[in-house]
Amino acid sequence: MTLHNGQWTNWSSSVQCTPQRVFKPSSIGELAEMMQTYGHDGRHVRVVGAGHSFTPLVQTDDVLMSLERLQGVNAFDVERGTVTVRGGTWLKDLGDELFKRGVAQENLGDINVQSIAGAISTGTHGTGTAFGSLATQVESFTLVTADGSILECSPERNPDIFKAAQVSLGTLGMIAEVKLRVVPAKRLHFRSQRESLAQCLAHLDEYKHNNDHFEFYWFPYTKSVQTKFLNETSEPTSKSSLWGNFNKIVLENGVYWLLSECNRMLPKLSSTISNISALGVASVDEVNYSHLLFSTPRMVRFQEMEYNIPAEHFKTVLAEIEACVQRERFEVHFPVECRFVHADDIWLSSAYQRESAYIAVHMYQGMPYKAYFEQIEAIFRRYQGRPHWGKLHTQNAQSLSMLYPRWHDFRRIRNELDPKGIFLNSYLRELFDANIFFNTIPQAGLVGAALPLCYVIGFVVALLMANQYSEMSRELPSSGSAYTFVREGLGPRWGFLTGWIGLMAVALGAPYSFILMSANLQTLVYRWFGLNLHWSFWFVAATGIVFALCYTGIRQSLTIDLTFLIFEIGVCLILALIVLFHVGGQGGLTPAPFTTAVIPKGGDLSIGVVLAILSFIGFETAAALGEETRNPHCNIPRAVYGSMLVVGAFYILMAYTATIGYGVNNMATGYANDAAPFDTISRHFSGGVFVALIDLVGVFSFFGAALAIVNGGARILYAVGRDGLLPRWLAWTHPTRRRLLVP
Repeated sequence: MTLHNGQWTNWSSSVQCTPQRVFKPSSIGELAEMMQTYGHDGRHVRVVGAGHSFTPLVQTDDVLMSLERLQGVNAFDVERGTVTVRGGTWLKDLGDELFKRGVAQENLGDINVQSIAGAISTGTHGTGTAFGSLATQVESFTLVTADGSILECSPERNPDIFKAAQVSLGTLGMIAEVKLRVVPAKRLHFRSQRESLAQCLAHLDEYKHNNDHFEFYWFPYTKSVQTKFLNETSEPTSKSSLWGNFNKIVLENGVYWLLSECNRMLPKLSSTISNISALGVASVDEVNYSHLLFSTPRMVRFQEMEYNIPAEHFKTVLAEIEACVQRERFEVHFPVECRFVHADDIWLSSAYQRESAYIAVHMYQGMPYKAYFEQIEAIFRRYQGRPHWGKLHTQNAQSLSMLYPRWHDFRRIRNELDPKGIFLNSYLRELFDANIFFNTIPQAGLVGAALPLCYVIGFVVALLMANQYSEMSRELPSSGSAYTFVREGLGPRWGFLTGWIGLMAVALGAPYSFILMSANLQTLVYRWFGLNLHWSFWFVAATGIVFALCYTGIRQSLTIDLTFLIFEIGVCLILALIVLFHVGGQGGLTPAPFTTAVIPKGGDLSIGVVLAILSFIGFETAAALGEETRNPHCNIPRAVYGSMLVVGAFYILMAYTATIGYGVNNMATGYANDAAPFDTISRHFSGGVFVALIDLVGVFSFFGAALAIVNGGARILYAVGRDGLLPRWLAWTHPTRRRLLVP
């Protein structure tokens, strides 16, 4: 790794940064010692390998950590067929070292200039339906975390961390050493030729399954492809690879660079140059050792976007890409690369639990690529496409969470290992830190396992407030609720101010609930049915339904709200019983969460209590029905007290369930930063079906909140309009049904 005038630049020049410090440890101990220092000081650290990623994974203005001095093979176990190497070892050097020992990696990508740790962490892959990505070759690794701890991870030791860190973008720690599964050194028979796209697709299944490794390149604006086949063989190596080397170095790099430069200067020549490139595909037939044939030189630089799609959609997606290129007439001459990979079980692997096809599009360095990539990415996304982590894409935390079933499990592990975000830069923070799904309880970061204590105190305070509301409702039942109470007690001006505050709360609270519900619905519908409707669709639909219900009258709204509430409480109570019985059966129930002893260092109980009190807001909505219920002097106080008691007991129980279920020692870090903590608890104690029910609880909760807020706001408008402080038409009611005309 080199810096030019203090600036680091990646291979394609798409990312630059100027780190304050560059550190190159020469041992795992030195790396751990420096991370302990940086972690204590709160510095932000990114680790760099070869800089071959196109996304800003490495970008930092703080500490840039290079593993280039951590290279070489440390151990070789002949009997087990494993080799232990340092994380900074270049793939090319590793191939040479393994060959000396008579072994090889079972599969590689088409570039060998990356470090082994970087290639694993970004999900680098080759091709072959019987082979996974490079990360699937990992037997174990040594991870240096944000606080300088050294973790040994494998399927037996720290198994969750192992599955999370196999593909982790360097956000969990630094892979300082890795044990790889290897195979005896093998010779491959390599064939490359030009054929028609139609012929290639007609024989696609045969090519994929009857060859160890198969890939092809389609040239835009042509009907031609270059097919490549690699198969293990016992034949001797070719006597001379002069033609093969000439093809790789001169034709595929030298001549292609000249054509690319012509295209950059004269973009209108794109289709012509693509046709020339297709005609120039040479037929190659050679035998050599695998590490020499998997990779090819890449001297012509470019920008790249690559997506993984379910293999069954491959032909459809490629056809749409071809049609899009023809329709939009993009100025592109680089071929579209197509490869095929076996499914795996790595949490953030783009091949997670599905047989996969990878399609990559490229644009020559210096030519505009965003419009081209944007249109092609839209096609990928229609077919559940998952982006290659090291290639350009525009996905965010919300959209990615719909694509990776273990997304929230990964985030939980990341938060536990690096709660301060030492390994996050701005790009990664945006990629991983968006909170969606079931609302994370914010107090956990402040009070840790004392979350139930916050709700007990908050309940007592809220109960005192409910008592005041009940007494005022008993004496002065009114649709205006707090507005009317203040107006009668302190005068019209203070009443008007109170009314406006209430209306502003409605104006903010209702859209906020709609947005949360819409984001959840988008995620759930996509996950369950594969239908990706933008959140704005659900926002408009939910808004229309809520206002329609409010217009039809309070009885319908209350029926819907009560039905949803019964469902929510029922599901959560079942989950609570499952968790409490399970933990109790292991002797894990403890009164500690109701004490201050479990508050983390630097925590603040008072703020936690304030947040708990705010979560009880909503009980006062019943007071707004003072003019629409029978015997309001008795029924409204009963409703206020009743709702407060039910909600209070429910919150305290669920806070205790969350604390016990997640683990007393995990609340301040893991739970507080988990975007979907109840999903995590449900998955752990009751399985996937219950996770779906919990997700529905979240949707119903947001919908019910929005419905209650709009109904309450409509009654404030009615009361203020009736008093003449706002236009009187706001107080119009139906002449016979006595319902509000302005919901």
